[in-house]
Formats: sequence, structure tokens, C-alpha cells
Amino acid sequence: MKILCFSSVLRQGFGVGLVLREQTRLLSQQGISLAIASPDTEDAGSFNVPVHKIGFDQDSVHSILQQIRPDIVIVHTPPYWEMIGSYSLHPLLKIAYDHGEPRADLFPPIQAKRIQNAIDSKYRAIDRYHFHISISEYVKRCSGITNSTVIYNGSDHITRQPIAHDDINTLISLPENAVLISTISRIGEAESYYKGFPELISLKDKLTKVCEPRPLCWVMIGKSIPKNNAAETMLRDHGFLMLENAPDALKNAVIARSDLFISASRWEGFNLPLVEAMALGTPAAGYSYAAHPEVTPWHFQNEDELCRFAAAVIQNSRLQTSLRTSAVHFVTSQFTWGKNAQALSGILRQMSATGGSPVIRQSQQEAFIDVAREPVQIVNEHLSEKRSQYHAVALDNGCVRLHAPTKSKTSIAIVIPLNQNKAVFESYIQAFMERTAYNDYTIYIVTDKNTEPHVLETLHAMRENNHIAVLETNARSVSEAYSDAAKRITDEYIIFMDGLTIPLAPDWTDEFMAHCSAHDVGAVGGIIYYQDNAIKDAGIEIDKNGDIQYCGRGLPRGSGGPLMEFAVVREVTAISDACICVRRSDLLAVKGFDTGLGGVYAVMDLCFSLRANGKKILTTPFAAFQEFTSEQNTKHIAKNADMNIKNTGSDVFFKKWIHKRMPSPRQRRP
Repeated sequence: MKILCFSSVLRQGFGVGLVLREQTRLLSQQGISLAIASPDTEDAGSFNVPVHKIGFDQDSVHSILQQIRPDIVIVHTPPYWEMIGSYSLHPLLKIAYDHGEPRADLFPPIQAKRIQNAIDSKYRAIDRYHFHISISEYVKRCSGITNSTVIYNGSDHITRQPIAHDDINTLISLPENAVLISTISRIGEAESYYKGFPELISLKDKLTKVCEPRPLCWVMIGKSIPKNNAAETMLRDHGFLMLENAPDALKNAVIARSDLFISASRWEGFNLPLVEAMALGTPAAGYSYAAHPEVTPWHFQNEDELCRFAAAVIQNSRLQTSLRTSAVHFVTSQFTWGKNAQALSGILRQMSATGGSPVIRQSQQEAFIDVAREPVQIVNEHLSEKRSQYHAVALDNGCVRLHAPTKSKTSIAIVIPLNQNKAVFESYIQAFMERTAYNDYTIYIVTDKNTEPHVLETLHAMRENNHIAVLETNARSVSEAYSDAAKRITDEYIIFMDGLTIPLAPDWTDEFMAHCSAHDVGAVGGIIYYQDNAIKDAGIEIDKNGDIQYCGRGLPRGSGGPLMEFAVVREVTAISDACICVRRSDLLAVKGFDTGLGGVYAVMDLCFSLRANGKKILTTPFAAFQEFTSEQNTKHIAKNADMNIKNTGSDVFFKKWIHKRMPSPRQRRP
């Protein structure tokens, strides 16, 4: 039985080379004849099997196949999927050893299309293979290949080098008593899109404060391609210590010395460096993305959770010691090259004796549906046993979410400031009602003292609709009009709209009610898009300079954000004035809106007051809105100077709250 393995890379820094080195070492000991074909032969001497140099072209692939005439070919990387898939010059069993590919949506649109085409081409070729191996359940799920076999990588190639802590401190210029955190990553343009470098910077800023008075040193281990690229420069500028081309002895010693190893990567088919860190006895943490839930027990949904874990490990030496033991046990009990080679050897011998079976692949959509269906059933059975009123539903992207029971009989008041452009306002109200499916609601159109007579005539005509009422006020600002309306309205819940934002789906009110009816929730907002489908507003945070930051602004629709935070219901500091839902009793308990503030500052002030009363402020992506535009109001909105777009009182707002110590609940889920 002759085996030929194809890979475009073998050198250090790429996991494929390590996998092949360990597999060929162990399989050759079992008497299995192996060889490797690769254009990357610089480290060929470190393999104990022949390494044949080939090109990236089909002719060189055909030539090596004719020369060696293997019984089985194992393909690890592009561009060889298609070349081997189409090969038919002699009988050949074909195995696809799938390490996964970073998702196309992690990259800019121009690159994303090319990457997705390459992924599609890869799996079309694999349809002609006889066996498919995935390095994780995550890679299997992404491939959609139902009869794929998962074989995990090993970790026992790692050995801890006998370098004393003091020597390590000297070698990397580490201050005495410093907290050491390490990360391994290639650093380049492609990696900058998904390796989580901005998230690492944010974590470093927060953990620096946690570590005080001890200094924090964060070491980035890995090669920069090209040298001094933008990602490397950004990390250096934020105080990361770059350890490039470090020998294995030093690299392993630094990781073993580390208090914690962190990966902020948004995509990993396995994440071998994270597993290697645990094999060295270092607690290793990451976000709950991709294969991380399979390879570490310490994976977290958001930055706050990860920071709290890191703080506990850094500040509690007994906990750190315990986790070091747990880390070693976790990886050595699951991830060994002996298990890996044994599983692969069994597959090779079986295929040699009986041949392979065709790869069975679903469409990505079918795979996602199947993945989601089983958890939904399990969750709903659990909820039924607990006699919960909640129920689980499968989302189109393969996720599962809980639906809270809604108060369908609850009356809702929707307050909208009058737009003085009659034609625009009529079209807005009509579109708004067409996109609102809730039954028991009333739209209260709020006027001010400057309302023109011809506009009032239009309002009186609108009153014929049972869902519309008019509240005439002498308000001088939107906040004053809102406060007046809240006192006169008797409905249990009030939704304040800016008159320039329109719902995208008719069930938006049900989504608001599902959350706003919770006793600990003070206000709920949705996610708002520009006309070009970029995010305009997914909540408000205030940065360390005291500036307002609109969450997600400019990101494309569906991207979810760096941590997928805009794809989930989440707690935020405040909501903008575009759309906010509150319980009337909660609103009156904080004495309504501050009439000395205008626009977004009035609504932010309300949110801060609600939070001061122990209430949460939420945004939900399942209530989506968009800027309302038409041929009649495209120019009008840009120059509109009526009360509903004035943002006044920033100095008053910040003076009022600057000393109240209102911590940001950023990225925390309710």
C-alpha cells in the first residue's frame, strides 16, 4: 500500500506541516509506505519520508502520480483538490483531509467573492473523492459532508524546555513580577481580517488596569508577512512585544511561563497553538467561535466574560495552579498523535481492502438546517419539562434562539413627532402602518406650537383611522412633547419614533414586547440601517474620551460585528432617539424626559435614569428598521430643521452624569 500526500506548505508556522510530520513518522513505523508531494521543500530534511518537489500546476501533479503510482492519495490543501479530483489516468483512491477554510464573509467584499468561489470549487472537487476527513466537528459541519470522519490533531509533540523563569524574563526583557499573557499568530494582511487583532488590543487595555500595580506584558509569537506590515505596526504601537522567528525552546518556555494564553481569532479549524499552550500547562482561552468549544473548556461569548475569567486567573494564584493541571489533563486525554495516526491507519487499511465510498455532501443551507433542527428539539423538550412558556426556534443561519411569550392584549402607544412636510408625513404614516402587524396599538401624532393650519387639516383627516390620534401640545422641543404625551397617554407601553425611521418587518412590536415586558428591562431598541443596508445604529456606547459611539455604524448588514454582538439581543449603555420602547410606569418613575435636552441626548438621559433605577437597556437585531426616504423627502430630510432632529444639551447631559459612575455594559448579553 503506497500513500502519497499533497500539501502546498510544509514549513514551520503552518499546522499542515506539523500534521504531516507526525502522521508520517507514526504511520511509517507501522510499515505503511508514505511520501509527500509539495512545492515547499525547505524543511524536507525534518521528515522521515521522501518529499518530492512539485509545482502548483496540473502537469507536475500528473507527473508525480505517474512516477510513484500510489494506491491512495491524501490531499491537504489547495490547489490540489481540483487536480486530484479530476485525475483518472490510473485507478486511485482519493482522501480529502480537510483543515477548513476561513469563511468568506470575514473578508472585504472584493476578496470575499473570490474566496467563496475557491471554497465552492474545492467542495465540488471533493464530491469526486472516496473519503473525507475533518480536523474538527466544526470543519465537518461547514463542509456539509455528512459521512465525514473527524480526526483531531495531537498535542504531545510539545515538550517543555528547562528554561528558568528568571532566564525567560531576561531573554524577553520582562519586568520583575510582571503578568505575562501570550498569543501565537501569523501576522499579515489576510490574518488581520479574522485573527482578532483589534479584539486583542481592547483586551490588553482592559487587563492592564486589572493587573495594576503589576505591569502587564503581552507577547505576540509569530511571523510577520511582510515585515512591518500594518497589523504588526498596530500591535507594536499598542505595546505588544513581538517575538518573531523564536526557536521552539524559547517559544515553548515563554508560553509555559505565561499566566494565560489568549486567542481572539474569529475562525479556526482547530487552533493548534491554543491546544499546544494547554499541553504546556498554561490556561488557554478564546471566544466561542469556530472550533474553540471543542478544543478548550475556557471559551466565552463576549469580551466582558473573557475579561472576568482572565482577571480571576491573574489575581488568584491557587486558581491558576488548578487550571494549569486541568489544561494538561484536558488536551492529553483527547488530543494525541497516537490516536490520530491510529484512526488514519484504520481508514487507510480499510480503503485498501474494500475501496472507498462516495463523499455525501449536502448543500450549505441543508446542512445548517439539519444542524439547527436537533438542538431546537432538545431545547423545546427541556422547556416543556420545566413548564416554561418560552419556546425555541431555528434561525436561517443555523442558530437557535428562545422566543419569550408576548402580551398580545397589551395596548401600545406609538408616539411620532409631526413632520411639517405634509406629503412626506402622509407617506411615512401609511408605510409605517403597513409594516405593523400588532393589533392593539395607537399612533399618537404629537404637534408643537408651530404647527401650520394646513397640516392640522391633514391630521384631522387622519383621525378617521382607529389607529391614529393627535396630541396637540405647546412643546418647544421633542423631549418636552414626549414628556407631555407620556402624561396624557394611558397605554401600558410607549414606543417613541423619530418620524424618519421605518420598520422592515411587521412583527417588530412583538419583539419589543417580548423584552420590554421583563421586570428588569427599562427600554428596548432595534437595529437601524441606512438605505444602502449598512448599519446606522445598533445602540450607543460612550468611549473613554466621553464621545458618543453608535454601535456597528458602517458595518454591512448581516456581518454581526467583530464578536457577532449585533446578531444577538444585547445590553447597551443607551439607545438613540430613532426608536425606543419603554414601560410607561418606568418612564414616569424617572419623571420622563429631561426637557432641557434635545434629540439623542434626551433619550440617552432617559436610558441613564432607567439604568440608575436598576433597569437594563437592550437592543435586538430581530426588530430591524431603516431610514425612510422617498422621492418627496430625499432632500427634505437633509435640510429638515424641525424639532425631531435637534440634538441639544450635550454639555448639560455630560455634566449631569459624569460623576454618577455609570459603567458601560458593553457586549454583555442579558
